[in-house]
Formats: sequence, structure tokens, C-alpha cells
Amino acid sequence: MDIEELSATNRYQIEKWFNGDESGKTFLHWYSDTSKVEALLGSNRKLWLVKEDDQYVGFVDLEMIDKTGYFAYYIAPKYRGQRLSQKILLTLEEFGREFGLQGLVGYVEPENIASMKALERANYRKSKKSDPDGMLRFQKNIHPRLM
Repeated sequence: MDIEELSATNRYQIEKWFNGDESGKTFLHWYSDTSKVEALLGSNRKLWLVKEDDQYVGFVDLEMIDKTGYFAYYIAPKYRGQRLSQKILLTLEEFGREFGLQGLVGYVEPENIASMKALERANYRKSKKSDPDGMLRFQKNIHPRLM
């Protein structure tokens, strides 16, 4: 699995995915406007497109605050059901360690059963309480000394 940072030359891919993906828009609609996404990126926030076998298959967004990384990920409809989320999460964990993060946190809509299952399979712990917007919080320690 390879990743590359969002750029002017590859951002069309995200727009193309969301153009025909009502399910993806339901959960991650604001990513469909890549100019807004790019405006948020910087030293503490990265968005990478994910490639598998030289094909773009999704993206991962990581915002780093102190020693915690807050993330979202997306898998294009054509590639769903292939357990790519496991590979994406492992890749994200590797990058998190390289950035000196101690933990990762992802929020999931209660209706997004597939993402919840993927996070649970990757050993993310679900918090007992949801956030004020009703999103479910999943977290994992990734620092070797904290595992």
C-alpha cells in the first residue's frame, strides 16, 4: 500500500469518487469540496490518497494535536468489502508513530457499521459515550511503550 499527499494533480480523484457515491457523501460529505479540504492542510494536518496495486482506492485524513492524531478515512465504492481499511489503518499507525503520536482517535456515525467493524478488527476501543453530535469515538494507543 502506497500513499501520496493530496495535490493539485491528484485531487480530482476525490471529487470523482464523491460525485457518484451517495453513501460516502452521507458520512464524509465535506471532503467532496477539495478546495476547502486543502485550505485546512498544513504541518499538523495531512490528507493522503491511498494506492493499492497502482490504483487509487481511498484517502486518509490525519489531524495531529499534541500527541494524538484524529483521523478519518474513505474507501472508494469499487474497493469496499476487500478489507482495505485494515491496511489503511496499519499504514496510518505507522505514520502516526513517525510523527511521534501516542494515540489515534476516529469518530464514526452510528449508522456506519462497516467502519465500526473495521476499527474493532484493528483493535480500536469504542468509548462508552458518544460526542455531542452523536458520533462514536474509537481510539488506540500506538506508541510502543503505551501498548
